[in-house]
This record gives sequence, structure tokens and C-alpha cells, in this order.
Amino acid sequence: MIKLIKKILNWGINTEQTPLEQRRIRLLNIACWLGIISNLAYTIFFLILADYLPVATNLIAIFILFGLLKLNKKGKYHIARLGFCLDIPIYFVVMALGLGKEIGIELYFIVTAIMPILFFDRWKVIIPFFIMNLLLFISVKLGYDYVEPYFYPKTNYFLEVRLSNRINIFILLFIIIGSFKEELVAYQKSIEEQGRILKENNEEIRSQNLVIEEKSKTLEQTYNHIRDSITYAQRIQNALLGSPSNIKNYFQESFLFFQPKDIVSGDFYWFYQDEENNVSVLVVADCTGHGVPGAFMTIMGSNFLDEIIREQKNYDPSKILYQLDHKITTSLKQINSKVNDGMDVGVLVFKRNDYKVQFAGAKNPLWVVRDSEMLQYKGSKFPIGSSQYKTAKEFETQTISVIKGDMLYLFSDGFQDQFGGKKNTKYLKKRFREQLLLLASEDIPTQHQKLEHEINTWKNTMPQTDDICVAGIRVV
Repeated sequence: MIKLIKKILNWGINTEQTPLEQRRIRLLNIACWLGIISNLAYTIFFLILADYLPVATNLIAIFILFGLLKLNKKGKYHIARLGFCLDIPIYFVVMALGLGKEIGIELYFIVTAIMPILFFDRWKVIIPFFIMNLLLFISVKLGYDYVEPYFYPKTNYFLEVRLSNRINIFILLFIIIGSFKEELVAYQKSIEEQGRILKENNEEIRSQNLVIEEKSKTLEQTYNHIRDSITYAQRIQNALLGSPSNIKNYFQESFLFFQPKDIVSGDFYWFYQDEENNVSVLVVADCTGHGVPGAFMTIMGSNFLDEIIREQKNYDPSKILYQLDHKITTSLKQINSKVNDGMDVGVLVFKRNDYKVQFAGAKNPLWVVRDSEMLQYKGSKFPIGSSQYKTAKEFETQTISVIKGDMLYLFSDGFQDQFGGKKNTKYLKKRFREQLLLLASEDIPTQHQKLEHEINTWKNTMPQTDDICVAGIRVV
């Protein structure tokens, strides 16, 4: 029996609905069933007394209430609630004026005025219904003095009916308040459960924070250790490359703009001066990659150049490149049979008091600015290292006559590949060439300063794209 009652009181309820929506559906079901039971009791009561007019009105009420239950069951909740809030007050008006003030039906308007508050969310729906019930209540109270009751019972049972109505109103109000209490208790339990879950989550978060904090400390220690190691590697790399002042001592009118992307660089410069033979060699190279991987290549390249030039006294730029290519390729093949790593190199050889220089490049060019004109001497299309080429590599020594005032530039591709500017594009070779043409007539410190300012202005807030190495020498 209890299961049956729960089933009919839960008509129209499903698991996808919110608890608030379920409560509203159930409240309408309870109100309708209570009305049906009351009207059935009145119908039997009036049948026993052989008063058939109230029997008919009660059967109409039962029909209306069953219709609302049917709508609720089919899922037409909104229509069912609107029907209840409209039909039931009108029914009470008819019954109140038909039976007279002795019955006290107008008190039901208290219930019908409260129900919209429970059924709807929006006040623009609730307030009109409240005003309607208030006006109907006033109209009925005034109507008692002007409208004659149309029903005169054969037996005086007004006292019993009035008592029954009062009981119905008490039951309805109890159900309404009870539904509020049930919702509040459920809400309180929900809050307590959420508080418990939140407390557990906070404890879990606190525990995870401790783990994260510990890992962060470990990570910071590891990072500092790696950074210290790389910083030490930078000192080793700087020692191998030598000081730019060594170049300055030989070429008084020269600068070296060297700006690694990271702490250590994949670009490197190499300089050697043979005072006995009055020969000096300047090399600018751009190794595959940057940072630590590139730095390892610079060490390899620097050591091989020591062997080829310092020890073997080889001062032919193309022969230097051939030997360097052979040594790099052979060394890397010991690690991997397919060598794709290497470097782009420019080699420039000077003889003191001789206005001729020799140049050979592995992809890297030599640019000479003379009388505001740019003379470009291309390097070979082949890099140093990298065994992917099917044809034999060729490197050519170019002998170039120079005059006093000429500006000679060797460089890696880091400057021209830097992203920046208004449209976040590469600086590009054309713009770099134009910049050097503008700067060539400036004194050496100004050239260095303006190149640094130009690249930093161009990149602005963008990260540096690659290592940068630009060497400039003025012939004096």
C-alpha cells in the first residue's frame, strides 16, 4: 500500500530532474490527490443526504483535479501548474458564492495564493497569481452581502462542512510547510556533505601542495645545478674561443658582436695569429642547433681548427674547410652513420702589409663595403659536416684585393633570422645588408653599438631566435 501511495505521489518524476523540480511535481500531485479524496468524501456525504447539486459540483472538481494529475504524469508540468493556479481559485469562487459565507470556503484562497510561490521561480508569474487570489478573496467577501446562495440544503450541515474545510486547510498548510522543511533538511544535509567533501578535498590539496612544494624544491635544486653547470660550460667555451680583445689587438679597427641565445652558444669565432709568418686567420661559424648541443659542436670545431691551422700551419681557406669537413664528418659517423649535423663556416686569411685577403665559405659569405657599395663573395653551397649530399663537396679559395677604408663582415645567420618588428617577421638578409651599408662609414664602436640596438629594438619583447655572431674589420 505504501509503495502504491509513493508511486502515485511521484507521477511525472524522473531521475534527470533537479530535487527542486521533483518537489514541485510531488507537491502538485499531493494537492490534487488531497482535493480528490476530499471531494469524494463530500460526494458520498451529499449522496447519503440526497443533495445532488453539490454531488455534481464535487464531481466536476474531481474531474478537473484528475486532468491536472494526467498533465503532470505526461510531463506537461508547467501547464498543470498554471491550470491549478487558475482553475482551482475560480472553482472556489463558484462554491463560496453558491454555498454562502457559513461554509467559509474563502479561506482556501490563502492556500491558492501560496501555491504559485512554490510552483514557479519568476516573480513576474508569482505576483499576478497572488494579486488574482487576493482580489478573488475580497470579491467573495463582498459578494456574500450581494449574491444569494443558489444551494439550499435539505439538512443543516454547515457546521460539519465548515469544520471539514478547516481541517483540509490545516492539512494543506502542513504539507506546504512540511515540504519546505523537507527541502531545508535536505539542503542542510547537502551543505554538510559538501562541507565534508570540501574538507577532505582541502586536506588532499594540502597534501598535494606539500608534495608539489617538495618536488618544486627538488626541481629548483636540479635547475640551479644544471644552470651552474651550463654557466661553468660557458666559462670553458669562452676560454676556448678566446677573448675578442685578441682580435682587437691585431685588427685595431674591428668589432665582434657576439650574443648567444642561451648561456652557451652554437655560434663561435676562432682567431689565430702567426707572427712568424705574418698571417692571421679569422673564422666565424654557425653550428647546428644552439644552447648545449650547439656548444658541443663549437668545442669540436675549435679543437679541429687548432689542429688544422695552429699545428699544421695550413693557411689556405679552402683546404682548411676540406680538412674540417673530413674531421667533423668522420667524428660524427662514429656516433651515427647518417650525419646531418655540422656547421656553416666563413674563413678569412690576412697577410700583414698585403692588401689581399683570402676567403672560403661553407654556405657563409663574406661581405665587403667599399664606397657605399656592397661586394658579396658567396661561400660554397655545401656546409661542413652532413653526409646527405650525393655529389662531392667543393670549397673554393677566393683571393680578394682590398683597399684602405674597406669594411669586411663575416657573420652567422642569427641576426637576419631574428623575428620581430610590427608584423613579427624575420629581419631577413636584405634588411641586414642595408643596415651594414648604413653603418659601414661609422666608427667601429658606433657600428657595434648600433647593431646591438637595432637587433634589440627589432625583437622587442620577442625571444631571441638564434645565436648571433657578427665580425667587422676595417682595412687600414
